[in-house]
Amino acid sequence: MAQIDTALIHKSFQDEMLIEVRDEGDYRSLYFDDNCLQSRISLSSPHHLTLPYTRYMTLPMLFPGHLQNILLIGVGSGSLLSFFHHHLPDCQLDGVDSSAHILRIARGYFQCPENERCRLHRNDGYSFLSASDSTWDLILLDAFDGCGMAPSIYSESFLELCANHLRPRGSVSGNLWTGKKLHLKELKKCFIQHFEDTIYLPVPDRGNLVAIALRESFPWQAISLSRGELRSL
Repeated sequence: MAQIDTALIHKSFQDEMLIEVRDEGDYRSLYFDDNCLQSRISLSSPHHLTLPYTRYMTLPMLFPGHLQNILLIGVGSGSLLSFFHHHLPDCQLDGVDSSAHILRIARGYFQCPENERCRLHRNDGYSFLSASDSTWDLILLDAFDGCGMAPSIYSESFLELCANHLRPRGSVSGNLWTGKKLHLKELKKCFIQHFEDTIYLPVPDRGNLVAIALRESFPWQAISLSRGELRSL
């Protein structure tokens, strides 16, 4: 097996948390403490989603209706923003991250788009959504720090905020990654309380669990298609 060349591109600290950017062959990756992989892009195709859980988070693209605006809480490298910016040219994107340092890294090292269609906001996701009177077709939750899921984002009060800021046929797509079974159980109760329907997608061979929550019943008929039709979509 050929050895992949690895190069350290950036190293810094934020509140004693180690942040590294590494090139690994065609991949550029963002790591937090203890080699915890946070985000990754392909240098040759930055609009492709390289990490499996991010592909699972895009399931709402198959739902009926056009995604006119999308909100991402937790920018990381901006891989999800790059994906939607490329594939949905008429969609308005908002990316929110509490760390100005992470936003600088996304801009400087990961080709994260930033223009009139894709706006980056340096703010806590809770504060941003609390102060906003906008609604979105899709809200993506992918906010992590060195200890795991950001507590203010993966909470009942924030999930209620998300439900209140969805358009009638909108959905929330959340990356749940925790070794704490009790926390996961409590989050599932919150989804039941504030959404009409929620499904959970375990990512094979990974610790991620992706939750897709809707304000109305899950559109099973719309996605019950043949493998060829799904691949085409």
